[in-house]
Amino acid sequence: MSTYAERLARAMSLRGMSPHTDQSELARRVGMGCKPQNIQHLLDPNKNAKSSKYTPRIAEVLQIDPQWLSYETGNPPMAGPDAVFASPEGATVPVQAKWQQEGSDNLQEMQRRHAEAILSRLNGSDLTKALAFLQELDTPAQMGLSTGPGGGVVIEGGQPDPVPESTKRRMRR
Repeated sequence: MSTYAERLARAMSLRGMSPHTDQSELARRVGMGCKPQNIQHLLDPNKNAKSSKYTPRIAEVLQIDPQWLSYETGNPPMAGPDAVFASPEGATVPVQAKWQQEGSDNLQEMQRRHAEAILSRLNGSDLTKALAFLQELDTPAQMGLSTGPGGGVVIEGGQPDPVPESTKRRMRR
């Protein structure tokens, strides 16, 4: 039976994050007021953390089952594109290299699934920016999109993100 700290460290490693150096990055992605110290506390085996109010969001960010993270029940995490496999000889092989060895079709499928997972978590202006970037990679004619002056892609529809009340108050001052 593993501890919460061990499961969190494993999940971070499988997602290409170092439990030792990427605590700030994970806290930033979790948001909700999560600080690097919160992640550090959860990763410290001496603290014997059982769970956290951030557990559901951590699980979402790391694309793992929150039940597995909290209680080691449910589905264990699957390796992502930045994960590392241990070979029988003890050497580590990046998953990306392993996928390339198994064929580019498998790598492309895994990359596609990873991109879809990222896009599924975006909303508002972040989603619009991602869409604009992706559209630049493809020709407008292939996607049936209109082009603006100078041949640029025109993104139509959508609504701007609402302005938070705190920002409105600052703007009135």
